Amino acid sequence: MFFLLVVLFDFVKREKIFVVLLGIITSVLYYFSTLHSIGIDGDSVTYLKMAEWIAGYFKGQRIAYTPYFYHFPPLYPLLLSIYAIFHVNIIPFARILHGILLVLNVFLFYRIAGREYKGSGSVPFYASLLFVLLLLKIHSLALTEELFFTFELLFFYMVYEEAGKVKIPVGVFPLVMFASLTRYPGVIFILPVFFYAVSEYRFRAVKVLVYAFLALLPLALYIFLGMHSTLHIAHRSPGFYYRGFCSFFFLFPAQLIYSLLPIKTLVIRGYYILAFVLAIPLSILAVDVIYLPFYRYLKVRGFKKTVKDPPLLFAGLYYLFILFSRLFFDAFVPPSLRIFSPLVIPLLLLWVRMVREFPYSRVKLWGYMILVFADAAGMLMIKGIRGWGYSGEKWYKSPTLMFVRDSIPSRVPVFTNVPDVFYLYAPSRRVYLLPFKYNPWNLSPVGSYRDSVLSIVRLVKQGSASVVYFKGFWKHSVNDGDIEEIGGIKPYREFHDGVIFFNNKSP
Repeated sequence: MFFLLVVLFDFVKREKIFVVLLGIITSVLYYFSTLHSIGIDGDSVTYLKMAEWIAGYFKGQRIAYTPYFYHFPPLYPLLLSIYAIFHVNIIPFARILHGILLVLNVFLFYRIAGREYKGSGSVPFYASLLFVLLLLKIHSLALTEELFFTFELLFFYMVYEEAGKVKIPVGVFPLVMFASLTRYPGVIFILPVFFYAVSEYRFRAVKVLVYAFLALLPLALYIFLGMHSTLHIAHRSPGFYYRGFCSFFFLFPAQLIYSLLPIKTLVIRGYYILAFVLAIPLSILAVDVIYLPFYRYLKVRGFKKTVKDPPLLFAGLYYLFILFSRLFFDAFVPPSLRIFSPLVIPLLLLWVRMVREFPYSRVKLWGYMILVFADAAGMLMIKGIRGWGYSGEKWYKSPTLMFVRDSIPSRVPVFTNVPDVFYLYAPSRRVYLLPFKYNPWNLSPVGSYRDSVLSIVRLVKQGSASVVYFKGFWKHSVNDGDIEEIGGIKPYREFHDGVIFFNNKSP
């Protein structure tokens, strides 16, 4: 029924109808995708802790800034800290904030796509809907990407629509500052802005460099403070990490292709064989609808003419930044939808342009949209009710976690391989990370981990600590087998999702 209405509106071609429909669909999708709670992962926990620290600071709680916080830029947690003004819980506040940002972002994207398409119609609507559906998981998590999308879209909005009304350096460089304070890759905005300000709008290079210096000064000061505190750049160690570089170079294209295939619901439900079989015809459809327009566009226009396009320039610079940052700075996070999500915006804008300039099959386009929409709806039915990440059903119904909360005294510290989950379910408990057996960035062994295990086991035998190991997480850390072998103790309790070591006596 929904797509029949879209087809009808395609002939009516009333922009207001598309805007209203897009707003309704986006709001409904977001509501059900966060029905249980906004998604929480490891980085989300750190952002929430940073926001609570900032809120406490403004209330007069002068506690030292945790050195690990310098791993993350400060603008997103600063925005989250507003929750303290309204006297509400930070997690529901984060859900409301992300919902507002998502609606703002989708309308900004629709406006920009309309300018790219040279008018209203179904194509900007389809592209805007893809922006929501392809990034549904990102929209539903308490992470910096949604805020970063806002500054990214405002950047493209100025380039597309306001070039003749606002002086580009004056109008855009504040966005560069905010974007870089939201996510470190935001510094790449400097390059396309400098290029357009100097070559297209004839601003003097010296003047633009001054604006660039002022835009990046706050981030530079924050990084300098972090280096002074931790002797690391953004809490990362410089070096030569070829493993991270190779994983992105070879796995990034595969991850990008997978993200465009509407088979996520099947994968979540465990129907791997069916998903693999359907991936073949769906890949052909995605190539026909998404990739072929790119090829035709580059073939007709030529690469030299298209490289100056803001979307293509930004996409290329962002990818190179991520690729080479993995080569020179430690980062064991594998390629994922989250990391390349900022590329979705410029790639969809390029797709709108290519669909405009070359004939396309509306039947294939509608078919692809129906499949993507159905796949996203399936994810909503599963993840929206069960929750994303640490706020998901797997965790709040975890027998291991429930046993820790109910049976181990709160005064007893916990050593675990997943410390972030205790922020949600046992925030008052002291939690420490289990030692690593090998460095996750360069896979070099950590020779001192056995001594660390013996120290922890000594505390466990005294009844003054416990070990909670969750199965299948952070395999570079000490596991339950290491505790048994090195420490010579047996588990106190074992469940399908974890193992607990504890001596139930007073220290």
